[in-house]
Amino acid sequence: MYLTIWSRTLRHISYLNSNAVLYRDTFSIKSRYLIIHSLGAIRNKATAVNSSQPQDSVSQNGFSQRNATNYIEGIYEAWLRDPSSVHLSWQIYFKNMESNMKTYRPSPTIVPLTGLTTSLSPSTSQYDDHMKVQLLVRAYQVRGHHIAKLDPDLSDTIPKELDPRYYGFTEKDLDEKFSLGPGILPAFAETEKKKTLREIVDTCKTIYCSTIGIEYTHISDRVHIQMRGDSVWKAVRDTRNESFGMIKIDRSVDLGIESLVLGMAHCSDVAKVVNAPIFHVNGDDVEAVNFVCQLAAEWRQTFKKDVVVDIVCYRKYGHNELLKDGTFTKEDIEKHKKRVWNILEENYQKSKDYVPTSREWLSSSWNGFKSPKELAEEITPAYPTGSSYELLQHVGEVISSYPKGFNVHSGLVRILKARAKAINEGQGIDWPTAEGLALGSLLLEGKHVRLSGQDVERGTFSQRHAVLHDQVNETQYVPLNDLRPYQAKFSVCNSSLSEFGVLGFEYGYSLVNPNSLVLWEAQFGDFINNAQCIIDQFIASGETKWLQRTGLVVLLPHGYDGQGPEHSSGRLERFLQLCNDHPYVYPPPEKMARQHQDCNVQIINVTTPANYFHVLRRQIPRDFRKPLIAFTSKSLLRHPMARSSLAEMTGDTTFMRYIPDPHPETLASPEKITRHILCSGQVYYALLRAREQNKMDHVAISRLEQICPFPYDLLSQHIDKYPNAELIWAQEEPLNGGAWTYVAPRIRTLMNHSKRHEGKTAKPATRLPSASPATGNKKQHIQEEHDLLSQALIGQIIEPKKVVSGVPVWE
Repeated sequence: MYLTIWSRTLRHISYLNSNAVLYRDTFSIKSRYLIIHSLGAIRNKATAVNSSQPQDSVSQNGFSQRNATNYIEGIYEAWLRDPSSVHLSWQIYFKNMESNMKTYRPSPTIVPLTGLTTSLSPSTSQYDDHMKVQLLVRAYQVRGHHIAKLDPDLSDTIPKELDPRYYGFTEKDLDEKFSLGPGILPAFAETEKKKTLREIVDTCKTIYCSTIGIEYTHISDRVHIQMRGDSVWKAVRDTRNESFGMIKIDRSVDLGIESLVLGMAHCSDVAKVVNAPIFHVNGDDVEAVNFVCQLAAEWRQTFKKDVVVDIVCYRKYGHNELLKDGTFTKEDIEKHKKRVWNILEENYQKSKDYVPTSREWLSSSWNGFKSPKELAEEITPAYPTGSSYELLQHVGEVISSYPKGFNVHSGLVRILKARAKAINEGQGIDWPTAEGLALGSLLLEGKHVRLSGQDVERGTFSQRHAVLHDQVNETQYVPLNDLRPYQAKFSVCNSSLSEFGVLGFEYGYSLVNPNSLVLWEAQFGDFINNAQCIIDQFIASGETKWLQRTGLVVLLPHGYDGQGPEHSSGRLERFLQLCNDHPYVYPPPEKMARQHQDCNVQIINVTTPANYFHVLRRQIPRDFRKPLIAFTSKSLLRHPMARSSLAEMTGDTTFMRYIPDPHPETLASPEKITRHILCSGQVYYALLRAREQNKMDHVAISRLEQICPFPYDLLSQHIDKYPNAELIWAQEEPLNGGAWTYVAPRIRTLMNHSKRHEGKTAKPATRLPSASPATGNKKQHIQEEHDLLSQALIGQIIEPKKVVSGVPVWE
């Protein structure tokens, strides 16, 4: 049995806790066989006692069941090392078992047959008492810290397991001697065979209630653990004759240590990830500190592994030496105390009227950027995000080609040719091409771009191909790093499957690199679950809490395509719930003009490659930085209707927060429009195809490309355009998910400020409320989509009469 001593730091002292750990996996099948038979023998002895007698706090039978296994394992290990070290009865027992002979049984005279007596025979009682003492020792290992007199605030309650009376011992029994060995102070058995129960209790208090705590049960190597237990027990045992021994840095130097790191207090548990032992020691106990430092140095020398020493200390008496050497007199100290108290009282009164300021508030930590104070008072302009036609063509040519002699995968050749064709024609630009154009144009403007995440080099859906691989010699080629000699660097790397760790790193990188476009992409939007605390505690609230601004872009593939509950939703509703804009207050003009400066996060779900191009470029030219959460469609990556032209990305073009119905020529007059559908994301194309297939010219469909900040100014211009239309919000997500709970109160606020829709509100067209984000059944997925389309376009769920190319037809 091996010990672990845990430490709990409370103020300036270390609490000690310990736990006995049995490494049962190291026992052979034969050992387990012996233990099972031994338990049977012990139970036979116990059941011979009159069962009608009242049981002690720890009954013989119950005690055996709970603790005999631990005890016998220790006895058996000791017998394997040295048969003479255990009682003669155990020697015979184990020897017979090894020889496959009948298990040793006590003679009839040992266990009285009469039922009139309540006492065990001396031999049986001795075994039982020995096991009770072992349990008492183990209780000190586990609960000893509860009676350590280390802090006046601690409760005086003594755990009952630490009281010998709990095990049936009396005051007289405290002077009875017990054999030391496995389970009972084994390290002391080398110098003395027995101790009285009183001495055993006192020794346990010394070991488990002193000023050293060690954490090492997380270490898998049993030899390492053996060294720790033996060293600590030996140190306690030898304090009668010698001190722990002085130890300084020289000890480490003597053992060949080259680097000794001294640091401030930190979370020592982090050392567990590298299997390093952690020594906690009370700095008030100088000898204990010396001992632990020596032990740590020897560990490092013996096992060639790291070790952590956590010295818990403080300046208990202040600079009291100044009084002793005459630097201060008592009168000086009293005068100083009075001055300090007067300062405290004076400033306490001032604090009632104090307005806090900070250097960060008055000045910018980023060169060339406005300070938070300036941003709070000024309205910064919106800059065009279009680029030049020639520059985009050049970038497009580079990202759709590769060096001569480079052996590209045959399947990729077709994709690159299609990309080059779209660039040459200036039409049919798809999603990944638009992304490449946005990043490449920023690189040529001298802005560093950094992209990381799981499978971002290729793209989860084989769409990006930012890194090309030679199929013969496995060399790599990054087109965006081969634009022009003077360009900025493009850093792209696949990350490990640790959303929390990688997103946290990219957030930190963005804080100190405001002129870099830093992007992190989840493999699927659903995987952001594993990084939720980075979103909640840093990205969404870091500026409010610490004035730490970030322009980090989080890309979350999102959309209902029948791929199941873990590959459909980036949980749009969670991000919208974190937004700080007021749902019931219609912003006045000055507030409307600075929505992007005042918001804590921007959330988009765009529907065109051109808009995706602009929103990425929009992050950089601004005078401020805000995080961008971009929900990106999977099905639109190659959707034939989701295409843009180079003309939509050049000149004075910019990001479109709201896109009204782009086909007014195919619709009835505005007065005859009876349904005005608002939506966001890829559901737009499903609605558009269904409207066209069913020839519904009385339905207008508009898109919120940016959901937060909510585009009150643009929406207010368009909802009154259709005075007789019922307003519908359509989304793919369930009613309890998606953007509905965010947009509903804001649409109501908007309509109350409209001329023709005051008092009205929007109606939802969604999937039914669900605990799971999406179904994994393709047939059910299609049925749910048809239902929400009929809700949005017709106003009720109607079964389609037929389905044409995946589009429901109701007439």
